Order: sequence, then C-alpha cells, then structure tokens
Amino acid sequence: ATTLSPELYELCYYVSDLPGDWGEFSRLLTVSPRFLFRNDSETVTFEVKQTGVSDSKLTLIFPGDVVPFYWADFRLPELVSIRPIGSTSKSYRWSGGFDICSLGTVPLRIRSNVLEEGNDIFSIKALVEIRPSSSGLNVSFKEEDRKGNASLFRV
Repeated sequence: ATTLSPELYELCYYVSDLPGDWGEFSRLLTVSPRFLFRNDSETVTFEVKQTGVSDSKLTLIFPGDVVPFYWADFRLPELVSIRPIGSTSKSYRWSGGFDICSLGTVPLRIRSNVLEEGNDIFSIKALVEIRPSSSGLNVSFKEEDRKGNASLFRV
C-alpha cells in the first residue's frame, strides 16, 4: 500500500492579457507559490519551518534571498517558526509559531539556547504583505536594530 505525502503545496495564479495582436485571442496564466519568504537582513541567515515538524524539513534563507514556502505537513497547524543562525555567535531556540496569513508586522523575540545576563534575546520583525498582481503573500524577515531604531518593543 502506498501512502500520500503530508506536504501541502499552495499555489496562486494571475490571468492577464497578452500584449500585442495575440492578446485579443489569448491570455497569460502565471502560477506562483502562495508564500514567498524574503530575508531583508544584511548579515543574518534564518532557518524557517512549519511549527511542529522536524528540523530536517527546515528552509534556509540567506541574506537577500527570496524562497518559496510550502507546508511540510497538512495535519499540523499552519504556523511558522523561525530562528537566526550565521553571523551570531550563539545558537537560538525556535520562535513560537505565528500565522503568516495575518497581514501586518509581527514582532518575534527568540531566546538563546544558553541564557546569559542581558544578551539572550534576538528580536525579528516579520512583515506579511499581499504580493502585487497576485493573491500570494510576501513574508519578509529582518532583525531589529540593537540600538532600538524603529523598534517594535518600547519600554
């Protein structure tokens, strides 16, 4: 007996007129992933995965990269977890799961695996926007400025 893969690929499409003479009779169909993740950091690489799946299903997003995102297991909640790697000298836990279908900015605070006095939290901004000319969503990630400029958390 064969088993079906638990992966779920969500796609979106956009139909437009072809330019020129062919546009009268034909249409252009563009298919793309529903979710595109973008790393707006200049130095930090992020690991992203569906909350609850094993680390073997994670996606790496290097600075400046844009990657498609698909659900690793349709049976789990549609939530995403993230953690920074790379230029930081520490290792961090996974963030709590957040909904990538809610438009706007989500502040994420991630704890270090080794708790130290004063510098054990990494803050990330996740911005969810509708992609122009489609029904897809862009989700961009960027670490917060350590000096607090444009900070989502104020005391």
